[in-house]
Amino acid sequence: MRLKAEVAAKGAYNGLLLGLGAVALLVGGVGIANVMVISVLERRSEIGLRRYRALRPV
Repeated sequence: MRLKAEVAAKGAYNGLLLGLGAVALLVGGVGIANVMVISVLERRSEIGLRRYRALRPV
């Protein structure tokens, strides 16, 4: 009886930790993607200017 309860408790604990880890990875991935998008949006005009100057002979 005690072994069944221990196995059930370990399974629930493992499931809880797995779910928590998955949520943490998802939140971290969204945060990193957000930083990358903001970085590109802030440099968009600079990137366009560099491309424009690279196409025109000086």
